[in-house]
This record gives sequence, C-alpha cells and structure tokens, in this order.
Amino acid sequence: MIKSIVSQVISGAVGHITDIFKSNLENYIGERNKDTSWNNVVQEAIKATEGIDEEIGKYIFSRLSILNLKKHLFDKNYNNIHRKFVLTLAMELCKFDKEKDFSISLGTAVVDKWLEKNKLSPDCDSYNVEELNRLISNREELYRNYFKLFEDNNGVDKIRIFYPKNGESWIRWDDKYSIDINVNLSKGLSCGFCREGFDYYRINGDDEKTLKCAYIENDKEIMRFNNFSCSDDNIIMIWIR
Repeated sequence: MIKSIVSQVISGAVGHITDIFKSNLENYIGERNKDTSWNNVVQEAIKATEGIDEEIGKYIFSRLSILNLKKHLFDKNYNNIHRKFVLTLAMELCKFDKEKDFSISLGTAVVDKWLEKNKLSPDCDSYNVEELNRLISNREELYRNYFKLFEDNNGVDKIRIFYPKNGESWIRWDDKYSIDINVNLSKGLSCGFCREGFDYYRINGDDEKTLKCAYIENDKEIMRFNNFSCSDDNIIMIWIR
C-alpha cells in the first residue's frame, strides 16, 4: 500500500530518484532506524492517534529529515525543537495530504513522549499552536518556513528553491513561488533539504546554476551544480535531475 501511494505522488516529480539508487537510500535509512526505544515511542503515539494509517505513520517517521532531528532532541542549544519537528513532519505528511490532520498533535506527542521517557522536561512554551496551524494550512507558507529552518546566517552560498503554488503539484519556475536560503555548501546540509518535487538553483549575482544531483556523505547532503558523473554503485543519491 505505502509504496503505491508514494509512487503515485512522486511519479515524474522534479528530483525523483531512479530505482537504481532507491535501494541504497532505503538501506541507509534502515541502518539509521534501528533504535528500538525511539521506535516504541513513535508506535505508541501512532496507536493513540485516531484516524492515521499505521503504514503512513511508520513511513514518515523513518524519513531522514525526521531521524536527523531526533538526534537533536537532547541538545539544549537546539532551539524550538517542537516547531522544527512539527514543520518537518508536515512536509512528510504532504505526500499524503494529511499535514493538517496530524502534524501538530502527532509531532508534539512524539517529542514530549521521547523527552519524558528520557527524564527531560518538555518545553511547551517553545512553540505556538496558532502559528503552526496557520503555516500548515497554507502549503506555500509551510514550504517557505520549512526551508528557512536550514538558513545559515553566515552562509556564503545562496540557494533559490522553487516550490509548487497552493493547490498545484507542479513547479512554475516563477520567482513568486520561490525562496532564497543562505547556506554553506562546503559544510554540507542537514538531511531533508533536497526533496522530490522541488527545484534548486545556486545564485551568484546574475549567474544561476541548476542542481544536477544531491547525495549523502558523512550524514550530510552534498549538492552538485556542475556536471556530475556517478561511477560508484554504492552512492546514496537523494535527488537527481
């Protein structure tokens, strides 16, 4: 069921990876999704959430964007973890048009349950439910605020991300439906930045280069804007033109 749903959503999408790379990516995800304690917390929250399909629940919590945030749940310097977790979960739920139904309730429940299980106090003042509802109810706002999570104030590289207009699933390549994010490409990016269905350009003055591919290396997303020849069958490709 889950494979058929996802394949229908991303079929022909910008950044869609081919079958030859899918197994590498899923194997990589599987290796990072073996935390029994975490999986139990997720499963407990899913079972308590009325109306969510269990397969969809398991799928979204196995995505690299979510697993990347999980390791920051104990980091006191990683601010607004509830907000970041909910927005990230909403992005994953967009594949199934379920972001309005479950993002906030399920996202905050998992974070709180995980912190409580590890004897840490949840910080319920770190997010605003009214703001989250507003962002999640407008996909363009959700996209913009999600990608803002990756902003590096000292970043030397400007990436322009084109996203679909509200109510559409395709890209118009119109600047009205884009957002510029400053990053440092030499550092690599946290998992979840390069996503199927979005298009990426590196902006340097009047010079624009389109993203050719992105892959995982040392748990970071590496972006390539010049011609890239992949001769390594073990590369963990996550986005390809």
